[in-house]
Amino acid sequence: MQNIDKTSIRLPQELLEVFQNAVKQEFGKLKGAQNDALSESVLLWLAHKTSLPVIMIKDATSGRKRVVLISQLQENLDELLLEQQRPQLGIVPIATSRFPVGLISKTANILLDKFGSPKDATIQNLDQGEAALEKLATRDSLVKMPDAIDKWESELHSMQDGTRDRLEISLSWDSPFKMQSSLREDYISILRPSQYMGTTTREF
Repeated sequence: MQNIDKTSIRLPQELLEVFQNAVKQEFGKLKGAQNDALSESVLLWLAHKTSLPVIMIKDATSGRKRVVLISQLQENLDELLLEQQRPQLGIVPIATSRFPVGLISKTANILLDKFGSPKDATIQNLDQGEAALEKLATRDSLVKMPDAIDKWESELHSMQDGTRDRLEISLSWDSPFKMQSSLREDYISILRPSQYMGTTTREF
């Protein structure tokens, strides 16, 4: 658990009212939630002013958007994936156009730790009808390649540098998890599609 220190902040009345109304809308309450909202505000400010590595996790199920440090990615994903039967999560970088190197492989490793080796792992071109550019690995080969995930990210960056098309690492798991994930340089989605959704991941 993080240590919490107190500080006092004075805001113009009009700004305070707008802030508190936004907190109520986001969290459904004011008491206690102001602290969380203020912490997120500080993270956003630091991301823009000092390039602090910050991301936003968008939870389409609850409508909540979490602003967290990259170092807090795993604990937040663990919590969200544990409490939801049909998660729909999106991750975006803050104050930069792409994730820092290592974030894609870190996310992939979190997913593999939770769901095991994916059934399919490919690099796809989204601007060419999700055409598969390269099949990355099978379940058997992953066991023999402990550094495979880092190589996936390196391959994505290398291929992306050579084109303006949108490329992604596409991962999918079959039963019992039936999860899908799309990992791009500027966006990551993690979801369990319903029978009414398409087979591809999407932004939300």
